[in-house]
Amino acid sequence: PIFLCCDEATSALDASVAQKLCALLKRLCREADIPILMILHQPRIEIWEMIDNLFLLAPGGHQAYAGPREDVI
Repeated sequence: PIFLCCDEATSALDASVAQKLCALLKRLCREADIPILMILHQPRIEIWEMIDNLFLLAPGGHQAYAGPREDVI
């Protein structure tokens, strides 16, 4: 595939399983050299720290930020 798209893949999972799933997906996609597009709402800090790049939406669907996680304010 060109990329892996996951829409709310951690929804209804407890924190431990959600973190394990995100770590597994990141490892698999790095090994296969394909990016992940993952839609998340309010990720826990452990998942937040796994994110490489972000596209954040503001109210009304307007772009608030796009770029590396480390640079987001």
